[in-house]
Amino acid sequence: MTASRRTGSQATLNALSVIDSLGQGGAERSLLDLVTGLRDHGIDTTVAVMRVRQDGFHGALKAGSDLRIEVIGDKLPRAIRRLRAMLASGRFDLVHTSLFDATLVGRLAAWGSGVPVLTSLVNVSYDPVRLRDPNVSRIKLELARRIDGWTARRMNTRFHALTHAVAEQASIDLGIEEDAIVVIPRGRDPVEFRPAESPLERASIRSELGIDPDAVLFLNVGRHEFQKGHRFLLDAMTSVNDVVPGAMLLIVGREGNETTAIREQIARCGLDAVVEILGDRRDVNRIMRAADAFVFPSLYEGFGGSLIEAMATGLPLIASDLPPVREVVGGAGILVPPADWRSLAAAMGRVGLDRAELEALGSAGLARFQSNFRLDKVVSDMANLFWETSQIARSEVHG
Repeated sequence: MTASRRTGSQATLNALSVIDSLGQGGAERSLLDLVTGLRDHGIDTTVAVMRVRQDGFHGALKAGSDLRIEVIGDKLPRAIRRLRAMLASGRFDLVHTSLFDATLVGRLAAWGSGVPVLTSLVNVSYDPVRLRDPNVSRIKLELARRIDGWTARRMNTRFHALTHAVAEQASIDLGIEEDAIVVIPRGRDPVEFRPAESPLERASIRSELGIDPDAVLFLNVGRHEFQKGHRFLLDAMTSVNDVVPGAMLLIVGREGNETTAIREQIARCGLDAVVEILGDRRDVNRIMRAADAFVFPSLYEGFGGSLIEAMATGLPLIASDLPPVREVVGGAGILVPPADWRSLAAAMGRVGLDRAELEALGSAGLARFQSNFRLDKVVSDMANLFWETSQIARSEVHG
């Protein structure tokens, strides 16, 4: 293993970050932001992915990027062998993992190598609400929890959690010690995510989207999956228009298991004129500047990256009252019971009618973002965690 030292700006710690893919998602986006920023803290990162997704960040990175990406394959035995060979080269001081498959591969490949493993805990993966998802098997979920817990207790050096709620739940679900978990949130660049500079900018973006300049515009960002609660948002929209005439809803996010159901519900409820699905977009930051409020009806979450993006843009938040979301939002938004479309509709109607409340919530969210979720602060905290974890003696790495 190479020596890890801080020597000015020279990259003297070599990290290997393992993730399922670089598709368009919060974990993927946050990892790319992180590894770019870590360079300023003397940390050079290679990203190992199990599969290539051209519809995500991977394809966009091909041209002009100096980020090192290694494709290790999506079959576990092959991926473990490839990763183990990379670690055997002695080039890496630390393995950092995100998401279940990549974490399992990273742990098994690093086992016995003397290279410490740091895992990012990004969701409440074993929340019982997941069993309401028709695509989730109770037996498979329990098996995954047992494998995750067994390997975590034996093969990890430390853990990083996005919220205290995630840390507490991971301690329960995986049987790991809470003092092995460091809580550091996600962050976003305030240059990329910022409020509209003027009403003219906001009007221009609305014009591009074909949105009435005077309409109350709600925005939701999330992939089309059970977790994101789109069905309850659409139920809410059926009554919002009775309270806020002309209100519109934009849904941004990649297609998934719920896409067909979402489209069918829009047609069945007669929402075609007031709900538009924009799909997977690279200009979410600009779309946010055109909206009046951000709606986040998730059924379970570990953090909610789009929440802090909306806060950075000065958008008022209406979100599900989940422990991790409550921790992120604080008092800078309206929280409603998850899966309760009537409460969601009431909150949307309330802010849609009260311009003063919209502005107050937006200002509170922006101030909270500046205090807690700026990318430079998050990267600095993560860099310290990387350095601290890499310095753990080999004799302490795997117990």
